Amino acid sequence: RATIAAIDVNPNPEALGAGTPGVAAYSWELAPNPGGFPETGNLGFSLTVQASNNASSAAIMLLGTGVFTPPLTVLGATVYVDPTTGMTVPFPFQGSITIQLPIPNARSLRGLQIFAQTVHSEASPALAASPGVEITIL
Repeated sequence: RATIAAIDVNPNPEALGAGTPGVAAYSWELAPNPGGFPETGNLGFSLTVQASNNASSAAIMLLGTGVFTPPLTVLGATVYVDPTTGMTVPFPFQGSITIQLPIPNARSLRGLQIFAQTVHSEASPALAASPGVEITIL
């Protein structure tokens, strides 16, 4: 006879590491995630990144299936996501942005881990970055 001794709560998506602040600090809105759970068939899945102020910057989102261990430092920013395992998506940033990441209804995607991070070019020569975010497709 089995007895349950504890329950492990594993947030999904969940933050990975710490961000690198610049003029603003960047963070993911994860609890709760406005785009819902990363489950197959959730065509409305999204991630929202926000700045600690109304900062504007040119930015890229790194999206991939691998991370750097240890993370890399690029122009002062800590970079967790290995873009060679996925793609980079440039976008203009102003205070907050929701990035749509629709998940098709394909059972083969279940269990796939995806990592994301945003990197921001602000007024200074150094870069700023959000923490990474780890997503496991359900």
